[in-house]
Amino acid sequence: MPAEPDPERAKEAKIVASSARITPKFQSFAIQLALELSEESLHANQERIQQENLRAEERRAQSMAEFRHRMEVKDDNTRQFCNYVLDRQDYVRPNGSIVTLPSEYNHSWVNEAGEYILNSDPTFDPKGSGSGGWTELEKYVPKG
Repeated sequence: MPAEPDPERAKEAKIVASSARITPKFQSFAIQLALELSEESLHANQERIQQENLRAEERRAQSMAEFRHRMEVKDDNTRQFCNYVLDRQDYVRPNGSIVTLPSEYNHSWVNEAGEYILNSDPTFDPKGSGSGGWTELEKYVPKG
């Protein structure tokens, strides 16, 4: 037959059991604490995700810049090859744009009207003739 529980121990067990009950005040505190911890975790995760997105965007921008540079070099190579095959030369106009002219001449000139003079004589200077405003074009130097 089992022994009778000690009345003093039974009293202590009742006190412990009664203090282990969740009171409305404790429940409210627990919910508030869980919300605060969730918000902190949410903000920390949000900040981490924003930082990762920023780094990913920087990597993407760098990758695109490198890709564009490689494509510009390839475009220049293709342009040079086509110019070689077709016996043409690229020149830089005063406004910075590129114009392609026959390569059989050593000097190319342009005026404000967009007219060109091509000449191989190094002593020729069109500035003193015609409508004036002639500018000698510089040969285009590829980027790559």
